[in-house]
Amino acid sequence: MLTSLRYSTLVNLRSTDALATPSTAAVSLLLAPLLNAGLVTAISFSVNAPELRISAQAAVVASIVATTIAQVASQAAMDRMRKVVADVSPYGLLRMGLWSGKAVVGLISGLATAVFLVLVLTLTGHGDSTLVIAALAAPFVCLPGAIAAAMLSLPRKDPFAFATIATWIIPVTSGTVVSIQQYPNALGFIAHALPGTWTIQGLRHEIPLHSAFVLELVVGITWLLGGGLTLGRAERRYRSGATDVLPM
Repeated sequence: MLTSLRYSTLVNLRSTDALATPSTAAVSLLLAPLLNAGLVTAISFSVNAPELRISAQAAVVASIVATTIAQVASQAAMDRMRKVVADVSPYGLLRMGLWSGKAVVGLISGLATAVFLVLVLTLTGHGDSTLVIAALAAPFVCLPGAIAAAMLSLPRKDPFAFATIATWIIPVTSGTVVSIQQYPNALGFIAHALPGTWTIQGLRHEIPLHSAFVLELVVGITWLLGGGLTLGRAERRYRSGATDVLPM
């Protein structure tokens, strides 16, 4: 089991374009999330958002969540583009070995981003223990949602859609600039069903942090079940001859 996980992780690390060289890894895991968090913080400042420090911390956590999801989903997208999905589909696309390596790479990516951004915020005088806990836990509690995004990416005509969407939508929906409690009811309901929202509510001390992590896992596992069912259905239809549901 551990040997298989190690092999799968190494394969995914070596085949991930964003981690292909030290410079691309630095841009993907450090510079891009830093710019993303900086942009949200700048927006918060420009609109005179209350508690700018909390907004900056929330932007950091949102960037960590987005990075974790984008890295896992983009690995699945690259597998399809490189015909890996076509090669392994006869053996089943819901096997643990296919996803375990992607999950580990996603965790490594998210934790690298978390350590860097927390360090930056701490050095600038905006860090605290709650931020450290939320930031380091975020890649773990959002991992089921990241795997779900990867599963949902495979049957799409554009397999990179979820990786791209995660980068831009999570900072908007998770309550970075203002609290999610100030969102309109419909938008707030949708936001609570997306990754990152509960963790940031915990960061804002609106709910206990441990409760936020549990709710984040519930959201992620729900998406994971949906992603597994969707991919399984697409795989069955593909095997029966439908070429439009799992384009290779």
